[in-house]
Amino acid sequence: MTTDLLLIEIKAEMDRGTELYGDFASPHEGYAVIKEELDELWLLIRYHEGDSDEAKREAIQIAAMALKYILCCVQKDHSSEFVIGKDAL
Repeated sequence: MTTDLLLIEIKAEMDRGTELYGDFASPHEGYAVIKEELDELWLLIRYHEGDSDEAKREAIQIAAMALKYILCCVQKDHSSEFVIGKDAL
């Protein structure tokens, strides 16, 4: 899997989560969501399933929620678009 494809998956997961639950109301909520996803990945790692497809999904969710945290709680300016590709780097 290329980095660009992985970033597309992360952005799609962020968009899905935002559509379902909206923006984070506060940094505390963002932290709690990220921690919940991280705890789920940690359980998989503890049970020697850290290289599974489910672990990949959890890692994508963590990355998506971290991106959402930046956009909702740090950047706060939602006008800029998230651009994927080497031109964005």
